[in-house]
Order: sequence, then C-alpha cells, then structure tokens
Amino acid sequence: MVGAVTRVARVGVGVVLVGALAALGLGCSNNGESGDPSSPPGGGTMRVGVPGALVVDPTKASLASPSDQMVLDLLYDGLTSMDSEGLVQPDLAVSWEHNEDFTAWRFQLDPEARFSSGDSIMAADVIASIERVAALGTKSLAALALEPVVGFAAFVDGTSEHLEGLSAVNGEVVRFGLTEPLSMLPAVVASPVFGVVEPASLLAAADGLTTELDLSGSWVVVEAAKGDLKLEPRADTSMLLGAVELAAFSNANAAYDAFVDGEVDWATVPADRFERAVDTYGDESFAPFQAELFFGMNLGVAPLNNPVLRQAIEAAIDREAIVKAVYADLADPLATVIPVGVAGHDDARCGGCGPNPKRAVTLLAKEFPSGGIPTVSIDYDESPAQTAMAKLIAADLEAVGIPTSLRPLPLDDYKAFVASGGQALFTFGWIGAFRSPDSYLTPLFVSDSDDNLTAFRSPEVDGLLQRARAADDDVVNAERWAKAEATVMDAVVVIPIAQFRTQVVVADEVSGWAHAVDGTVDWEQVTVTD
Repeated sequence: MVGAVTRVARVGVGVVLVGALAALGLGCSNNGESGDPSSPPGGGTMRVGVPGALVVDPTKASLASPSDQMVLDLLYDGLTSMDSEGLVQPDLAVSWEHNEDFTAWRFQLDPEARFSSGDSIMAADVIASIERVAALGTKSLAALALEPVVGFAAFVDGTSEHLEGLSAVNGEVVRFGLTEPLSMLPAVVASPVFGVVEPASLLAAADGLTTELDLSGSWVVVEAAKGDLKLEPRADTSMLLGAVELAAFSNANAAYDAFVDGEVDWATVPADRFERAVDTYGDESFAPFQAELFFGMNLGVAPLNNPVLRQAIEAAIDREAIVKAVYADLADPLATVIPVGVAGHDDARCGGCGPNPKRAVTLLAKEFPSGGIPTVSIDYDESPAQTAMAKLIAADLEAVGIPTSLRPLPLDDYKAFVASGGQALFTFGWIGAFRSPDSYLTPLFVSDSDDNLTAFRSPEVDGLLQRARAADDDVVNAERWAKAEATVMDAVVVIPIAQFRTQVVVADEVSGWAHAVDGTVDWEQVTVTD
C-alpha cells in the first residue's frame, strides 16, 4: 500500500467519478439497428463522432469515458487484450510466464511487432508507456492498479527515476517484479490505458493529432486536420473496415446532431435527449459500462455498527425507484458489487436486496422493541442528482420508522470528509481499473486497503481475495470471488444503487458493433455498408 497519507487523494478519485459520469452523459448504448446480419462484409468507412477533443494520450484519458477508452483501444495495443468473454489474450506479447507465487512475471514480445512508422516495438517502449501511466500515482485508478510493482511509491513521489520492478530482460522481454502475488497481472495490463505509445510522436503537436502519430495498434494515421484523424488498417491486419474517421465535436450535443444529420455513424447520446434517441433509434445494443454507484455503510460508527439496522436499511431502500427518478437517462439499477459485463457477475448474490418495507419494519421491531430507533446520517455531495437521491433514501428510511439526518457538503469538502472516518451512510462511485472481479472487490473490501471506506474487516474475505491473487485457476478463483462478494453482501457493507451505461447511437449501415464493459469495441468484427 502507498500509505494512509495518500488516502484523501485516492478517495477523491472514486468519489468524483459520480459527478464525472453524469457530466459525460453516460447511459445505455442506444444503438439503432446494427445493420442486416445477413449482409456480406462491406468494409466501408466507420465515421465516429467523438464528444469533445480526441484524447490520444493514455495519461490524459478517463476511465469514466467510454469514448476515451474506445479511441485508446483503437490506436494502441498493449501486452495483452481481453476477448468478448473477458478472457486474456496475447497482443504485443505472444506469451508470458510467472514464478510459483506470482510475484515475478516475464512477457515475451512478438518480434514482428511494429509501430505504424515501421519501427520495432521493444521492451523499452513498453516500460516507458507503463511508467507514463504509473507516474499519475494516486490521481489515477489505472496507475493504482500497478501499486504492487516494486518501487511504485518511490517512483510516484519522485524518489526513483524509474519503476524499479519494471525492467527489460532483453529487447523483447519485459519483466515485472511485485511486492505481493498478482495472478491477474495479464488482465491488468490489458486495460486500454496501458497501450504502448511512442512518446515523441505524441509531442509532435500539442494534442498529438498529426499524421506523425505513431500507433502500436492495427491502424495507421493517413489524415489529420482540425483535430480529426482518419485511419486505415495496416496491410497485415484482418480488419474488414476500409477506414475509420475520428471526428471531434465541441460537445455531445454537436456530435449527436451530426449523427442525426447522417454525417457520422456513431455518437454518444446526451442525457437530456435520451428518451427521444431511444424512441427513434431503438435500444438493441445497450451496453453496461464499468462505473458503479453505491451507498456505503461505515461500520466504524454508531449506529451503523449494528448489523440488524443495516439489514433494515437495505430492505427499506428501493434502488429501482431511485434510479428511475434520478438516473433513468444514465444508468440501470445494480444489485451486486461485481457489475454486469464483468465475468462473475450474478444478481443472485444480493440475497437481502430490497425493497421489502415489511421486512424492515419487522427487523426494527425485534431489534428495538421499546422504540428509540437511532437516527441515521446520510452523507453526500450537494450536487442536484446526489441531493435528489439522498432525499429519496431518507424518505424510504423514514417510511419504515428510521429517522434520518441529511448532511450535504460541497464536493471537495465531501471528498475529505469521506476519508475522515466520520461518514455514516454515504454515497460513492467506483470504476474497476481492469476487467476482473478483483478490481471491484479487493480495493473496496480488503481490510488494509486505502480505498476501504466502510471499515469492513473480514479475515475470511481477506483470505479469499489474497488466495485468488496467488493462484491462476480460473474456476477456483471464480468461486473465491463469488464467496467473497456474497459475504460482503450478507454483511450489508454497501448498497449497490446503479451501474452506468455506454450510451450511443450507431447507424443502420454498421454491422458487428458491440461495446464491452470498458467501452472498447472489437474492430475486427465491424463493417459498414456504404
């Protein structure tokens, strides 16, 4: 762990996600019909309307932005990638190996791997790319996924010039040395933010948008003008598309207008135009996104240290009504910690999920037979959406006899307060830094994690998650993650509220389009009938 001194900054990363997601206008992937599946591959040009400036530098991309992640994944390859089933596949690395306890790894690069300029991709390029992200430190959930790498803290605070645990065995082998077991390291480095870049080409222009932009993926930049890029597939790829045009618009509304006018084939849907978009273009390709919203229970403060009261709170809250009232144009109700779209998700693990007001009243009557039900403080940032949600939760609790106290704070003050340990029933957002149950369970619920804001302590859960990190048996690890999540849910540590969506429209002429939970797309499957 980096240490307690970083906790305020780290908490800020997660808490601020709630506001950032709403600002990005995330919702479902409101794709129209994705073309006639019986049509033959047409190649064609895919025109993508990006909301805002194109982000081609992984250190400037947001995990909360599906378009950022989609563009990064298009431009750059990493050591590994994830398939549609969430399984790790070779990418720039053709193979990898580890020691017995998963604390040392070697990734063998494909000797034929090249940047679009023709230059070989070497171990030094991989290391430099990963270090650029790691240097973000506590400001980035992606960087924090590298925390087990030896020397992470010294590198982040500037004590060390390089990440000690990351080295080149030779020009084609990258070595990771870790301070603790991490069996899912291949999944970690599959994140689009760890795509291999050529830094000099990013610096060729202030925004990197030139034909000199050197790509490690399957494409080459053939045109760059006014903040836009046109890509064509390399000769040695299996792409069906003839080209991809990335067109940057001033905002989501402008990109969506371009889609309506037939100028682009893909655009995000602004939240305030959600219903019209669904009515007009349908919802056949809705896709869950990797961002979640919770209410946490701080077990370290009274009265939430009472497990029966926590069960009553859970039974009282109607998450579906809350999402419908506050986030209908952005998210779907969420029942568990592991989100939809991540391997291992199972709604059945939410055994005591509400709403069940009668159960709440019965629990309270048995626990407080003489009355005197304690007041529950509800902590949240004072944004309109958070305020509306907190008031709905307060109404649910009051309806079953639980008195409440609303405690709103400005966002910056709220982030500091949540880290203080004085919070009670509090709102927070989370994004998994990589596509594994580990990235949702370990940071939030391991006892000594800096991101554990609920004061939940369970030797059983600690053991399950630690053993999963020290083994690569997919079946056994899935059982460990399932049991850990079930234990957390049974203890009523958090109340999952919502999972955000990748909300886009896609033209009828497009076939094979599907967003993964991290916003990425399998471009090899995409065609456009011009």
